[in-house]
Amino acid sequence: MPDAKRRRWRTGELIRVALIWMLAVAMVTTVTGISLGTAIVSRAPNVVAALMPFFASSHDRFADALVQGGMIGKQNQLIRSEAAAALRRSPLMVHAARSLALVTTEPRQQAEIMAYADSLSRRDLLTNTWFIEQAHKAGQIEEELARIDLALRSSASGQTVLFPLLASLLTKPANERAIARLFERQPNWLPAFVDFAVSRRLATEPLTAALRGIAIASPPGKDLPQSLVDLLIAEHHYHLALDYATERDPALASTTGFLRDPSFARAEGITPFSWLYVSNGLFGARPADNGVELYGSSTAGGVALGQLVLLRPGRYELETRGRVGGGTAKWVVDCAPPANRTLTELEIPRDNERVVQTAFTVGAGCPAQFVRLTVRASETSAAFEGKIVEIRVSQASE
Repeated sequence: MPDAKRRRWRTGELIRVALIWMLAVAMVTTVTGISLGTAIVSRAPNVVAALMPFFASSHDRFADALVQGGMIGKQNQLIRSEAAAALRRSPLMVHAARSLALVTTEPRQQAEIMAYADSLSRRDLLTNTWFIEQAHKAGQIEEELARIDLALRSSASGQTVLFPLLASLLTKPANERAIARLFERQPNWLPAFVDFAVSRRLATEPLTAALRGIAIASPPGKDLPQSLVDLLIAEHHYHLALDYATERDPALASTTGFLRDPSFARAEGITPFSWLYVSNGLFGARPADNGVELYGSSTAGGVALGQLVLLRPGRYELETRGRVGGGTAKWVVDCAPPANRTLTELEIPRDNERVVQTAFTVGAGCPAQFVRLTVRASETSAAFEGKIVEIRVSQASE
């Protein structure tokens, strides 16, 4: 290649490389400028409003920042001025319209401006909150719930304020049917609300009633139906807990006696209406062929198995078949809280499997009973083991 042509080729390559670098720098500068501008607008809207007075969004953000910062009543004139400046430049600024409404004292004018803000966007949390407050004052529960639903579906941050409000509405019997209809639509925020209410023990009875017939999708790592049953039992709502558990776990209703699954055929279910198997590494119980196996190490012991039953006042018989070796095991029937008293105990035979039985009486002050199997290793044994084939509770013959 001649020298002159080679020089022209190198010059062209240098120009192309320079243009590529110039383009890259321009793109980085533009992206950085946009990011920086967004950060400034969100963190220092007052600065943006002063430096860029011709942009509607800067005044919109500043007015919104004043409202969100609790300046209503303190900086009403400034909020009004910034909101008006935003709306003059663009009538589509929803934050400005809502902010202007919130500092307007004349009720009819305030309602008109807020309705205009609502027409711009139905996703603004403060706009929805204003309509929720108006519906609440007017006693319009259907409208209030519709706005709560809208706000929760469009803003996750609304849960902090609206979940306590919804729990409070649940405590009023007149609201139960309207709330149940809302829950039947299974809004996407319902599992989070149930988790919120259960974890804080809020409105447990009306919440359970409103959830009847509704399948809740539990968040990862949680079992909301089980958590609700546990809470109902902790609050001594035994019959309501059983009704709800049976709805979620129909197998609980498939029983011919007072104890469910007397032969330990099911390995899982809603506890403690299904068998609750305890296994802590030192001792425990586990379902096996034709019954349940017991196991444990030396000096270990405690409750290995349990179920909650609801026996009416009367005379009953407790019968079991099983054996235990290297320790002791016994069935204990206790009144559930608040009664907290033992009704009977029945020792499991040692070494040789056989049937044993006893009788007990349930009084009027004992609405629910725990049937538990306690095990303990003997002091001279390195470990214990055993098996329970079945256990039954029946009405005692006269």
